Amino acid sequence: MTVLAHPTALTFPYPTPPEPGSVMEIAPGILWLRLALPYRLDHVNVYLIEDGAGWAVLDTGLDDAATRAAWETLLAGALRGRPLTRVLVTHYHPDHIGLAGWLCERFGLPLLMSQTEYLVSLSIHLEPGALNAEPYRSFYRSHGLDSETTERLLTSGHRYLRMISGLPRTFRRLIAGESLRIGGRTFEVLSGGGHAPEQVMLFFPAENLLLCADQVLARISPNISVQAMDPEGDPLGIYLRSLASLKRDSVIVTHALPCTAIRGHYLGLSPEQIIGSALDTQYEYNKEGKGILMRDPKLLLNNNGAGKAEDIYLFIGKHPKAAF
Repeated sequence: MTVLAHPTALTFPYPTPPEPGSVMEIAPGILWLRLALPYRLDHVNVYLIEDGAGWAVLDTGLDDAATRAAWETLLAGALRGRPLTRVLVTHYHPDHIGLAGWLCERFGLPLLMSQTEYLVSLSIHLEPGALNAEPYRSFYRSHGLDSETTERLLTSGHRYLRMISGLPRTFRRLIAGESLRIGGRTFEVLSGGGHAPEQVMLFFPAENLLLCADQVLARISPNISVQAMDPEGDPLGIYLRSLASLKRDSVIVTHALPCTAIRGHYLGLSPEQIIGSALDTQYEYNKEGKGILMRDPKLLLNNNGAGKAEDIYLFIGKHPKAAF
């Protein structure tokens, strides 16, 4: 991922994140808590939206011992006396949905998310080894991955299941364009693709407030990935079209710090600025204005503390793409 230079200044009204086990109010009735991740990107932001006598949870963190312990501390401390009312999940990635099953089962809560994100997670649950077969192996090998890296990617379904606490058997579908009442606010439900197929965002017009999940990040770009099951897909094009519709001034993000002045941020940037320059991999443009690689694609492995691959970025084709 690459830090973006852009003339539109972002401001960060809360420059210091909440301490572990604590929350911070960043808007009336909206609490911010930060949960650790065992990766190079070492945290995810979770939000609690006042919902009557309790709190609606927006995203949950991974399912691991540290995150469960963090939730136990919060429930016994900062959140004590006010129940959780429902769990909203923005997309199926494990740092966002990881503890949804645990929270829903423990407190009898409904799960709210988009249908596509729910079904993607469900498909991995039902057949986690499905990607460990052709034509997925050929997809990775045809783009230059060695056999060891390919095998690691082909078992990603099993790794996914180790990071989430299960999936409730029912959910309440969130659909772009509908209104969602949470406490005293009526949010407009938005969705965007590219990083995830149908990522949910919540917009409250009266405060020009956007809870945007991973669709917009403050100083880095999200992972935009060509999936092996959709080898001819154009997630970057989908992502750019999604960004064009997000003309909001205040944004609360799920990594880094909440920021304001989102208007114009990302818009008008070239594709390689959006997805990162792959450690100085250079691009040029064809007659249709699409980026093409000036030298061979690179496979980039970001090592986490355990020495394992955290993210794998593979830039391929006639316009920049990434696969993991």
